[in-house]
Amino acid sequence: MPSTDLEGSIRIAEDIRQVIHDADIDHEGFLVAKLTISMGVTSLIPVRGTTQESIVEHTDQALYRAKNQGRDRIES
Repeated sequence: MPSTDLEGSIRIAEDIRQVIHDADIDHEGFLVAKLTISMGVTSLIPVRGTTQESIVEHTDQALYRAKNQGRDRIES
């Protein structure tokens, strides 16, 4: 999201997470009874040499931290 700092990105991700949580959607056949969402958020000002892959890698690491710390959460 261009022109969005980390705080703003986290706020948007949390709004999305809360909508999914409030929807109270059954997640039949899984260990978790209700559908949840975890997200990784990264914000940076690119410099020469910054690649799309490195941005995705940082965001992916944040996502896995969220999953490992209990799911249904946002990590940056």
